[in-house]
Amino acid sequence: MLKKIYVTALFLTFFSMTGSFLFAQGNDTAPPLQILGSISLGYANNSDMNDAAKDRGEQDADYYNSLVAGDPFSADNSSANFTYGFDLDLRYFFGNFGVGAETGYHTAEAESKVSASGWEDESTTTVELTVIPVVANVFYKISAGSANSFFLIGAGVGYYSGTMEYKYEDDDTLAGDDSFTKKDKNSAMGCNALVEYDFVLDNGITFFTGVKARYVEFDKFEDEGFKISDGGSLTGVNWYIGAGVSI
Repeated sequence: MLKKIYVTALFLTFFSMTGSFLFAQGNDTAPPLQILGSISLGYANNSDMNDAAKDRGEQDADYYNSLVAGDPFSADNSSANFTYGFDLDLRYFFGNFGVGAETGYHTAEAESKVSASGWEDESTTTVELTVIPVVANVFYKISAGSANSFFLIGAGVGYYSGTMEYKYEDDDTLAGDDSFTKKDKNSAMGCNALVEYDFVLDNGITFFTGVKARYVEFDKFEDEGFKISDGGSLTGVNWYIGAGVSI
């Protein structure tokens, strides 16, 4: 139910913004073709990945503490709620309206590292999601009051290919090496909406920045019966900045 509400809100926001600016003056003098690259930072709720790393870390801490006195071992956890990546965009405008194709690479990582002061023994569990999107977008251009700048609102749908990797490494004085890596692939359809500001120099060099809301959810990842994670997500909001050329 929450997923349906999120998607509905995403597109209602886009269409309400489109309605508000439908009769705004566009920037017809801007070159119609854009070739762009950007980097992004954002937030996505990846509690399943966080739990997968944290659970193994707490198990290791409990095990090490059962072998020594004083319970010196503890798990230091970092979450996969922070995402980062890059995108490549090709856009073409027909007056104020435009279409585009986008691909890129995005990742999020959860980690749990078990250690203790004065002890060399330690273990590290890492759960990492990497995603390659292929997205089709539509845009509406709005004048920013200058021949060299404009705002964009946009929305799109796409195919997202995801890989989840579970990596465990131990470096302790116990006999044997329990290190291993598990990996599984999954895919999902997703959607996005964005608001962006572009500034185009006279020679066509373009700088831009924006905010994008995205909905992308992956189901359970498993490898030969080993549950890597109950799921992964790019659902959330990210900020991006980039440059390119307008032709």
